[in-house]
Amino acid sequence: LVQDIDLVIMCTGYKRDQNMLAKDLRLNESAYFSVPEDWKMTENAFTKELGDIVPAKKLFYPVEYMDLYNGLLINNPRMMFVTESMSDIPIFDLEIKAWLVLSYLLGENELPSIKNIQEEKQK
Repeated sequence: LVQDIDLVIMCTGYKRDQNMLAKDLRLNESAYFSVPEDWKMTENAFTKELGDIVPAKKLFYPVEYMDLYNGLLINNPRMMFVTESMSDIPIFDLEIKAWLVLSYLLGENELPSIKNIQEEKQK
């Protein structure tokens, strides 16, 4: 159970403004996916047919935030966001994300450590 909750803010609208938050609590909206220089795709059906695939330097998936993991801000998992996505069913997707964040608040899911989050994001 997450205790000592100071504030819950619900924001809706088209223009995101995070200026009321300290910089270390804001989402980084300009981050891109990237892969380490020594990254190599694990063998699978595609590598058997296509060989080694080299990813682009910048990988982008719209509305996925590099500094979020399951709604948790990676550098401070007690800061949580329910964000939009590019899902074909966005309302359902938002509801799932909201229930996940609620499960952290109610203690039904344990907040992972920053180290565990970083390890999971590297997979």
